[in-house]
Amino acid sequence: MTFDSSSPIPEVPEIPVLSARAERRRRRAKRLRSFAIFLVVTSCVLYVMIPIVPFLNMDREQKASVALTLFIASEVTFWSAAPILGKEFITKIRQWLSPKKWLTIVKRAK
Repeated sequence: MTFDSSSPIPEVPEIPVLSARAERRRRRAKRLRSFAIFLVVTSCVLYVMIPIVPFLNMDREQKASVALTLFIASEVTFWSAAPILGKEFITKIRQWLSPKKWLTIVKRAK
């Protein structure tokens, strides 16, 4: 197929820019994902605080309740982020935080 100089050049359709509504959805999804990652980090911080509890100057009952509260809060924040981040992301995090993995790394190092 040849074009002569007298035939008009076909116009290329413009690529549509995201509508304002689609742009708001994209920004909202990004903020929601960032919040979920914040929840996972908070969960890790709460979980790391549990071994500190026995060294606090409190009664035995208070230490037990604080440790239990930290554990429950850690699990609640982690699992509230799970539906947002998706199964694959959560599986990777759980594997990374697994003590089994740490022990196999220590065994390999010996």
